[in-house]
Amino acid sequence: MANVSPEFNLGTEHIKGRVESFFQDEQSNAGLKMKGMALLRRLALVSCLATLGNVAPAEASPSHSIEKLLKEVSNSYQQSSNWSGYEASAPNYLDFVKEAWVVPSVSCTIAETDSSVWVGVGTGTSSSDILYQTGVAINCDLGTPSYKAWWEEVPGNTEQDYTGVTVRPGDKIVTEVLPHSSDGVDLYVYDFPNNGSPYFNWVKETVIGRSTNPSKVECIVERPELSTLNNSFYALLTNFGTIDFPADSITDSNNRGCDVVANNTDHIISSTGSGLTGITRIDMYDSDLNKPIATTSTQTSTGEYNVMWQGYN
Repeated sequence: MANVSPEFNLGTEHIKGRVESFFQDEQSNAGLKMKGMALLRRLALVSCLATLGNVAPAEASPSHSIEKLLKEVSNSYQQSSNWSGYEASAPNYLDFVKEAWVVPSVSCTIAETDSSVWVGVGTGTSSSDILYQTGVAINCDLGTPSYKAWWEEVPGNTEQDYTGVTVRPGDKIVTEVLPHSSDGVDLYVYDFPNNGSPYFNWVKETVIGRSTNPSKVECIVERPELSTLNNSFYALLTNFGTIDFPADSITDSNNRGCDVVANNTDHIISSTGSGLTGITRIDMYDSDLNKPIATTSTQTSTGEYNVMWQGYN
């Protein structure tokens, strides 16, 4: 048997205790049976890999993926197993795409859940249409809410955490992707702390040397995939309540909802009069299309919309 890192020695008694504590609560809430089984599945997979010595001292890491389309209901509405939000065809002379929103407080009645709110360009379906994305993860880790800023390119670099910015509930977030004229992008996260001090923090990542010819622009709430050597499954979606993408400014006149700027002209991706083509509203559903997991409100003339949590999976 391979050696296991002592920091990640998830013994059977430890796992048994974690899961049994969830099932004990079932006596007062039958709904926790499903929650316990989900946690058991996640822990069991990680424990098996730890025994084989094939993972670092951490749980199975969330990763972001291209949209998994379940059903194209119409040319302006889709149901997806992992995305909720809006996308549109990338306009010519794309300058940047940007979204603004307020970080919600989350409920961690289930110990391990994951979600991400991000802005991106591209689809990730080929090396000529790379998905560049940057955003904020809203997770529950061992029953405690956690927030972090990250960026990723698909295919290419897996999720990379930014350093130098701390995200908290109530903070105003602006995320931005600026494609270069030839190759690569600049990725930004601006955090405006809820307490007003400092006025804002920001981080930037520049990715160069890769083709930048996006066919799509996106503002998405996602449930990431959890992957091991032999298995992958979608995470339980963090209960974030409702995330508002306002039509009015949340920091200044240029930071509102989901904006696409092309040839120095501003377009609101969720607005009926935006001038963009291919605008598509996306709802997140379970794989059988029986129940919604996260729903996106219909677009308005002013561009305001929200994404509402409906269930864990």
